[in-house]
Amino acid sequence: MTTMTAMNDGCAVSAELRSDCMFFAKYASCMLGCAATCSRIQKNINRMASAGGYDVELTILPAHCIVTLTDADGMSYSHSSTIAHLPNDYALNTSLSNLSWRVAEGKLTLAEAKAEFPELLKGQRYDDRIVLLLVAAANAAFCRIFGGDWRGMCIVAVATLIGYTFKILLTRQRVNYMVVTTVSAFTAAVVGTAGYVFDGITSTPEVALATSVLFLIPGIPYINSVNDLLTDHYLCAFSRFAKATIITACITVGLTAAFLLMKISFSDL
Repeated sequence: MTTMTAMNDGCAVSAELRSDCMFFAKYASCMLGCAATCSRIQKNINRMASAGGYDVELTILPAHCIVTLTDADGMSYSHSSTIAHLPNDYALNTSLSNLSWRVAEGKLTLAEAKAEFPELLKGQRYDDRIVLLLVAAANAAFCRIFGGDWRGMCIVAVATLIGYTFKILLTRQRVNYMVVTTVSAFTAAVVGTAGYVFDGITSTPEVALATSVLFLIPGIPYINSVNDLLTDHYLCAFSRFAKATIITACITVGLTAAFLLMKISFSDL
């Protein structure tokens, strides 16, 4: 993290200006880290800065957020914050947006918002076991939507349980996301081939195999990249699209490895 101060007539900026600027930079980095769009971050920062009597310039980069605040006396301060590595969390996203609205509406001062901000980051998270079961149920439902029978749905549910468990465990160990995605796709796809390995267990083995890895599809990065592109945040749009493409490629590698291991050719699909 880097910090830059601006001085007017040889006078250092106030501690309040410095503290508020650091808060805005950290706030922006956390919002970007939990999958907020750049336009949403910009609106939230602008409304809080306006409520505090500041002019603000926000620069959002793929790995950093840079905020420059200027107070009524013309004193400026800039702060750069590294993007927080947080899971996609729309509950946190909404809580942070609500915080900005309460500041803008005068229900909170900036000092009170700064005090509440760390507590929001510590907010309640869903238990991994509950998420695991819900993801498995959702993926099984996708199997049904695409024409899979109930046995195929069971295969997909088990494949998702195993693949997502690997994803949770590897993520906790801070393994690179490309490795996490490839291993998770591979394990889920291996289980998803059960319809081919055990002949007759399901009448829709191809649907079970195809939907066994859908829980890994990076839908949020793809959607956010389009939103950022349409709102002129081209660097973040390209960064998010590139990451989503890499994740998709890793899923493909995992699937291909599973096909090779289980000796399934594309002609069998």
